[in-house]
Amino acid sequence: ALAASLWTSWTRGGAGAVAGGAGPVRLSIPLPKGDLVYAPNLGPVAISPDGATVVYSAIRGGVAQLFARSLGDAAPRVLPGTDGGRSPFFSPDGRWIGFLTPGKVKKIAADGAALQVLVDIGDGRGATWGPDDFVYYAPTNIASIWRVPSGGGKAEEVTKVDRAAGEISHLYPRVTPDGGTLLFTVRTGPGNDERRLVAQDLKTGQRRELLPGVTTPRFTSTGLLVYSRLDALFAAPWQGAALVPGGVPVSLPETPRSENEAVADYDLSNNGTLVFVPGGPRRRQNRIVWAGAGRADDVLSLPEREYESVVVSPDGRRAVAQVLDGTVGLWMLDLERRALTPFLANGSSRQAPGWTADGQRGSEE
Repeated sequence: ALAASLWTSWTRGGAGAVAGGAGPVRLSIPLPKGDLVYAPNLGPVAISPDGATVVYSAIRGGVAQLFARSLGDAAPRVLPGTDGGRSPFFSPDGRWIGFLTPGKVKKIAADGAALQVLVDIGDGRGATWGPDDFVYYAPTNIASIWRVPSGGGKAEEVTKVDRAAGEISHLYPRVTPDGGTLLFTVRTGPGNDERRLVAQDLKTGQRRELLPGVTTPRFTSTGLLVYSRLDALFAAPWQGAALVPGGVPVSLPETPRSENEAVADYDLSNNGTLVFVPGGPRRRQNRIVWAGAGRADDVLSLPEREYESVVVSPDGRRAVAQVLDGTVGLWMLDLERRALTPFLANGSSRQAPGWTADGQRGSEE
């Protein structure tokens, strides 16, 4: 179950003090009773550049909407006209809030007074408002990064997905504070290691790989690149448009939730205030339970892993389990011997477990 709370933490003097100095101050922002965070796998939370306001997507009364809460307020307020809204982001001056809905990129004034459609999309995967006054966005989960003027207008493609190199999509863009470089996640498969953080020069189009297996880049005003891997955060020295050579990453204590959509549920303001939906490494450790009519639930004595699905054979003696790791793998489970062995393993992800029509062999659908 998703914890119905958001957390903010900040270090006096900014997030650059993560390696030392004054300790962080933390507070919890519980959601009103009955509210649920909406689309937690698609980046549901954002914080204003000055660190004063948190915006998040939540379901209330069966309707998904955006909510805004200043850190000094007692309760959040609904942003009108944001039905279906998710994946929020702020303009650099904090006066506007951008967000995605099914089929649209929109923006609304931070006070809720104005609403505008910027561009049509499919099932989008993240957007950001650059200092160059363009909104960069991924229009689908198998597309490149595009951009549109923040006031609306003609959209243009910014990156090119290299299908020949095995790229599937470019997701969750972020522009560097100087406006010269676009960071985004390149996805080559569904596994945790089948993604990498890439930088592209916005003038020349030149690309370079920054870090493998990480997502959701953010920048501090003190020269750090913050990024996520699984439910963990790290910070590394950043200068101009590149990681500082020889810089040592620092592990941060916050553990934002991260699902298998190449984004973590956190955001970072200019003054170092960090907001996140809490996760943690233990959340990913599951057990397989054998249940059925007329029998007690049986927790199988197998290693805890991130099991995603299990399909039992027609005769009930075996099952194929899908496991998320560096890649997504299919494993054969002997239910009589309680033994789990790799199945259809070739170094790349295999998904959608099933069985052949005669029920004799496991398969991928």
